[in-house]
Amino acid sequence: MARRYRQQVTIRRILELYGDKAAEAARQALRENAENLAQRVKELAPVEKGFYKGRTYKPKHPGRLRDSIHVEEVGKDKVRVVADAADDKGRYFAKIVEYSPRGQPYMKPAYEEKRIEMMNHTKDTIRNAIREVNLKK
Repeated sequence: MARRYRQQVTIRRILELYGDKAAEAARQALRENAENLAQRVKELAPVEKGFYKGRTYKPKHPGRLRDSIHVEEVGKDKVRVVADAADDKGRYFAKIVEYSPRGQPYMKPAYEEKRIEMMNHTKDTIRNAIREVNLKK
């Protein structure tokens, strides 16, 4: 019995076939996904008052980590969600809160929670753009 293989359709192939409209839809979906992810990361980021309760180190500015979370555009097709909070001495502590044994992860749980939703949103956005291109032909 002969096996049938479906041709794997990559995003690059879709963009070659359908052009700029699909590429712009993919970029738009990327930016929207990054904004949604950043919002969820902010919701999960520990506010320092509760996180450091009962510890000797008391930060002067509660919520500094949460307020530092934002989206950066790295290039035309790249964005990243960044937490760049620093303490009073200029030391960045976002990784410490995320990865230390006594820390409280906030980035990875937000990503895991939103991952499927982001993929579906990207597919739907590109699919709608392709439909528009096909309707115009």
